[in-house]
Amino acid sequence: MEENKYPIRPKKEYFNFFDAALASILFIIYNFIFLEAFAFVPMSVKSNSIVLYIAQFLIEFLFALVALTVAGSRRIKITKAAGMNKKVNLKLILLCLLISIVALVGFGNLTNVFIAILEKLGYSSSSSDIVINSFGSYFIYVLVICATPAICEELLFRGVILSGLKKIGPMFALLVSSAIFMLMHGSPDQTVHQFIIGLVVGYIFLKTGNLWLGVLVHFFNNFISITEYYILKLISTSTDVAPATTSEPTFISILLSFAIGAAIAVVAYIIIKLLIRVLAKENEKINSSETIETNTEILVDGNASEAVMEIDGRMVEPNLEKAQAQSETVEKETEDKGTSAIAIVLMVLSCGYLIFDWIVTLLHGFGLF
Repeated sequence: MEENKYPIRPKKEYFNFFDAALASILFIIYNFIFLEAFAFVPMSVKSNSIVLYIAQFLIEFLFALVALTVAGSRRIKITKAAGMNKKVNLKLILLCLLISIVALVGFGNLTNVFIAILEKLGYSSSSSDIVINSFGSYFIYVLVICATPAICEELLFRGVILSGLKKIGPMFALLVSSAIFMLMHGSPDQTVHQFIIGLVVGYIFLKTGNLWLGVLVHFFNNFISITEYYILKLISTSTDVAPATTSEPTFISILLSFAIGAAIAVVAYIIIKLLIRVLAKENEKINSSETIETNTEILVDGNASEAVMEIDGRMVEPNLEKAQAQSETVEKETEDKGTSAIAIVLMVLSCGYLIFDWIVTLLHGFGLF
């Protein structure tokens, strides 16, 4: 029996444009299947709060499932390709918390102005309101609304989609992945907030390659909002103070709020950029050993014969000329696959559908559907 003359193809350690496009269309398919299946669940069952929590968890898990599907079908080592193999220390955690606070305070006014404009035009959000009646429900919200989305969504949007798109260009990857992140949530009233958060965590990922830093910022962003809501509810309940009535804002007051919010946002942008610079330096300090990883393996005709080096998941011979030739071939193959017509079609279809769905949701909020 003739032996296999070629070694088993090693797993890739990177995502490309095709992987990003495939992930985008797969999420739409997975989400559609889940929602259609959930529609057959009796209303008496769906109205149960536990069932709703489980459904919310499953929806969030779909993000991770898509990432795992793409990595498995494309033979990609997801821990390396998505930046999951990086370390985090206490200083990085505190820096992520600080970035989250600055982002919420600094960009919150712009979000409120956008919501005020929509409401002024007659928009009414169809998304379900948060209901926290006890510490138990608060704890469940922290798990389902804060922790689970932070891990699962970052794995897909930054770990797969942004990683794949950055082969085209970092700025393109940052803007498109943030837009997809915003559109996939399907909440027009949260458009500004989600897009900005996408930009912040995306920029962190581009600068550090550490997925866990984006997970932390994402988690703190949701955790602070949920905790603030819970504390305010406790205070209002204990004091029995009736909620204050506010008059409808005028366009002049909205314009003034926008000017103030824009000024605060500029300051927040400068502070966050400085914080991310410190974050990147600290990340490089504790993950410097992970930056360049070379392993010597014996792989020729399936037998121990000649040493080759593993660089970015590809087997490269030590001979300089052969190494350069192999590197150029691999790069060309990667570029061809990453910018193939199929990948472009998949990305256009997925983005087109997401934009269409966002517009439909917006029009529904205006009562046109």
